[in-house]
Amino acid sequence: MGGAIILVTVLICFGHGCSSNNTHSNQIGGGSNIGGEGPLYVLQSMKGSCGDRDDLFQLIARCLGFESSRVNFFSIPIQLGHLATEVIVNGHHQFYDSSFGLFFNASDDDNLSPLSIDTARKNFPNFFPMHTTLKST
Repeated sequence: MGGAIILVTVLICFGHGCSSNNTHSNQIGGGSNIGGEGPLYVLQSMKGSCGDRDDLFQLIARCLGFESSRVNFFSIPIQLGHLATEVIVNGHHQFYDSSFGLFFNASDDDNLSPLSIDTARKNFPNFFPMHTTLKST
């Protein structure tokens, strides 16, 4: 579970954000092509759209040697769409939302066992949403 601890620590650093329909960018300095500021802006300011935060989170995951993929949510009331990430750790998909500091855990204790979005959906409501408490400035 060492990988999960690293990723949850990275997730804590992001705090809270907002939504966007940004496209994926692999470059730390480049913004997404739909109004995004880019991963470098997020890193410097700790602010940004979900797409920019997701780009940075995926970039960090890849730099740490983890495969990752984007999770798209459509037709969400108020914000329309949202983006998050699944990272493969020890062969298991784990869902992380860097905009809201959110992941789904199999238990409510200190034992980190993050779930995939598919597992959370299948097991609803029998999982524990975990939320980081560090706020962005």
